[in-house]
Amino acid sequence: MPVNRRGFTGICFALALSAAGCGLIPSGEPSSVAQGKHYASGNARFDDFFLSLHRMQVEMARAPEELAEARAELANTVLAEPEAPSKRLAEKVHGELQKLVPRGIRVKIEVQVPEHSAREGDEAKAPEPAGLVRTSGRLRESDRRLLARLQASTTRLARLAAKARQARERLNALRLLALQLEGQVDEAFDLGNLEKRREVRENLDDGIKVIALMTDRAKDLEQQSGDLLDALVSTAGTDDGSASLVPLEDAARAETRERPAKARPRRTRRRARDDDASEPSRPEPKSTEFEP
Repeated sequence: MPVNRRGFTGICFALALSAAGCGLIPSGEPSSVAQGKHYASGNARFDDFFLSLHRMQVEMARAPEELAEARAELANTVLAEPEAPSKRLAEKVHGELQKLVPRGIRVKIEVQVPEHSAREGDEAKAPEPAGLVRTSGRLRESDRRLLARLQASTTRLARLAAKARQARERLNALRLLALQLEGQVDEAFDLGNLEKRREVRENLDDGIKVIALMTDRAKDLEQQSGDLLDALVSTAGTDDGSASLVPLEDAARAETRERPAKARPRRTRRRARDDDASEPSRPEPKSTEFEP
């Protein structure tokens, strides 16, 4: 499925993430959260939530453009249309790699996902997935550049898919927290300040609705990046099992070792001849005596 930039960045999901235009928030003056602004209530528990929510709004507003850029980067590598369906884009990559087969170069595209040994939920330390290109045969410099770009694009798509999946998990945690905070408004804020409690509840309610919008977008982003990754892994490669494949970096290092070093020109020193060492002969002085 191609990326629809208007669908992502249109009225229902811009940086402000204002759901009023989508009929999710009643008409009138929208809350700070509905406008995509950082709302501060003055209570530490609530403000931690609103700060995390605002950061997610900024992150998710940027995410669709990141996916569009990743697709464009891959498409430019093989001279394809960025808006092409994922299967068509993968077929275009396959066509370019097929041109290398007559020279004995086979290619396999993989996605490596390292195991997460840290405690569950520790996202900051979670290792990121990476694309891996395996190849055979002797590569020219143009071949290496092509495969390096494909590997970089695969890595970027894999990390976008993982980022969208992590975003869904964080958004679900924020939704549960918002529901808890809704029941704590009266306890946390002065009962005599009805306007303040109304303001906090309005931002909480809008936050829950905005979270639902962002969750849908995260699912869509994860699916689209995942679909393109699956197509690349299953369709783009040219490996048929007939050749031994090695990672692209290993192939480049092996060729560097095998490449003979250029012979440096030897400096020749002029050999001294035997007569060079002797003092040059001088003409005999003329006699001053008179000879008849």
